[in-house]
Amino acid sequence: MKKTGYSLNLPGMSVLAVIVFTLAMTACSPKKAEDPQSATEPQSPTETVTPQTQDTLESIDLTAAWTQTPSDSPSVDSAAADTHSTAEDFRISGTELTRYTGNAVIVTIPDSVTELGERAFPPGISNSNSHLIEVLNIPASVTEIGYDHSWGYFALEGLTGLTEINVDPANREFSSIDGVLYDKSGEILLYVPKSRTGAFIVADTVTTIGYITERRTRFHAFANCPGITSITIPSSVTTINESAFAATGITEIIIPSSVTEIGFSAFGHCGSLVSVTIPSSVTRINDSMFSHCGSLASITIPSSVTHIGRRAFEACESLKSLIIPASVTTISGDAFENSHFTSVTFEGEISSMWFDSPISRSHTFSEDLRNKYLEGGPGTYTTSNPGVDAVWTKQ
Repeated sequence: MKKTGYSLNLPGMSVLAVIVFTLAMTACSPKKAEDPQSATEPQSPTETVTPQTQDTLESIDLTAAWTQTPSDSPSVDSAAADTHSTAEDFRISGTELTRYTGNAVIVTIPDSVTELGERAFPPGISNSNSHLIEVLNIPASVTEIGYDHSWGYFALEGLTGLTEINVDPANREFSSIDGVLYDKSGEILLYVPKSRTGAFIVADTVTTIGYITERRTRFHAFANCPGITSITIPSSVTTINESAFAATGITEIIIPSSVTEIGFSAFGHCGSLVSVTIPSSVTRINDSMFSHCGSLASITIPSSVTHIGRRAFEACESLKSLIIPASVTTISGDAFENSHFTSVTFEGEISSMWFDSPISRSHTFSEDLRNKYLEGGPGTYTTSNPGVDAVWTKQ
């Protein structure tokens, strides 16, 4: 009898038994792949991971790792800081260092860099660790240090923990003396590391403190060095540029007679400054020169001064007495705004006072003092209730 499939013609077997037997044999037979796709379907990832790898994956929050943005990234603290920088720590475009991204304590700029970009070491950026840097080494190749005109700070602004800056002696634009940045000649003091503390004696080779380059890069010398409490200026210095001593911790300053020019906000926001000696070589007290020096209690304006600039003594709340010499002929608006004088002496006629704007807006002095001066002329005026609403009396 011819076989068809697994059907068998066995003696003594009933038809029902044959059917059952046939079904059983079919179930035990090898099956053909009914769905070609199911035959090649890969296993799930969890089936292919070894136990060790699976344990590793379970210990990491992969979702957080993929969704974390730079602004969410925690800054590396000082305990995790590296000692020396590596090549991977620098973003360089052409020959410009655009951003330092490492977390080293000692940073050496690569020799391929010719310019430190305006945001190379930015302040106040959550994923920047510029504040960890204590020593910065600048190679001979660097000839430009950038300045961000939109925000008003330059490339090194974020180095708040810096104590030392070193320049390769072969550099043709910059030099360093005792960890401080100068121009190549050593005559212009450019930048003092922000974490320097105590007393500072300016070298007698220096003629200029602070500098503005042709590209308008502003080097503010001692600005934002709150740990520096005393500065000695030698007689070699002739120029103190804008913001050169702003926001330092100095308590007094003696400006030598060699100085003829003092720039905008040179001593602004020196909250601990108590007394200042201005030499007769100075002819102008420029804008904001002593603004927000809240502890300033004593200052003598020499008879060489002819002009007092806008906001020159703004918010000098401890300054109670002021003598304006006869040499002063112009006082700009807001020169003494938010000050609390109890005595003001005008030794001469001031031909241009409050001309920048009406007294109601300029607040050079209170309106009552203005009117009393216009009526009474030179002399000493006093009040017992200092402020905008003070009532003044000529002595």
